[in-house]
Amino acid sequence: MAFSNGSMLAVVWNGTPYNMSVESRPIPTIVNQTDAIVRMSSAAICGSDLHVYHGIYGSAEPGWVIGHEGVGYIENLGDSVYQHAVGDYVVIPDNFGNGVYPDLKPAAGMTPGYGPDYTEGQDVGGCQAEYVRVPFANFTLYPVPTTNGTWNTSKELDYVMTSDVFATPWEGLTWAGFEAGDTVAVFGAGPVGQMAAYAAIIRGASRVYAIDRIQQLLDLAESIGAIPIDYRNGDAVAQIMARDPGGVARSIDAVGFEARSANGTIDENIVLNQTLQVTQINGGIGVLGIYSA
Repeated sequence: MAFSNGSMLAVVWNGTPYNMSVESRPIPTIVNQTDAIVRMSSAAICGSDLHVYHGIYGSAEPGWVIGHEGVGYIENLGDSVYQHAVGDYVVIPDNFGNGVYPDLKPAAGMTPGYGPDYTEGQDVGGCQAEYVRVPFANFTLYPVPTTNGTWNTSKELDYVMTSDVFATPWEGLTWAGFEAGDTVAVFGAGPVGQMAAYAAIIRGASRVYAIDRIQQLLDLAESIGAIPIDYRNGDAVAQIMARDPGGVARSIDAVGFEARSANGTIDENIVLNQTLQVTQINGGIGVLGIYSA
């Protein structure tokens, strides 16, 4: 299937902190026969997109389309794509494949939405646009399941969560060695932290602590069954140790290098230090936050 190469709207990072532009860009076309062009129906904003927004992450040269998680419909396919068909309803994960199976080195893949430095020099674009080119579509895209041959499009926001914001903390728990019955401390109650807490709960954690300094986020974590820890009220480690004197079995860092102290100033080491302090000997830590700028 082909379509006229017109223009589309896309969210673009142009190098000015705290500023994004919505611009007209050319609709992407097939470059390699392993490509797919996906017409986006929903895209998410990642916490790592905020690092870009703050001007401290992403490719050196600005002017690229942002976004790396979404859902959409396949509009066009290269001749070498055999796993999917035009019209398929698919999830676009946060890391594209690199054409090697099995991909034993995820870093060798490509992360769209951060510019060409993160996509092996290719101009892939990003998911916060009307269309996106997906290289190695056989390895990268995964289909939304059907019921009696029909897609349940009312669940689209659930599907987009599997692209990154739920899949990443689920895997982060696995990295930490999580087992049912473990106690878990999740540092950061933003979207990834909320999903980490929720994943721990549904995987059978005995207790889950959610640590943050924003009341609205703490309230949300409590509503899904986590124990809120407001570190404005005192050291988070001490508060958890008062309940679990031996520490927790697993900790999750869902913040990264833009972590803040109780008074709101940047303290890039605070979360890593606290995960080490609060995790039991022979416990595990899953670091989901970004530590490069």
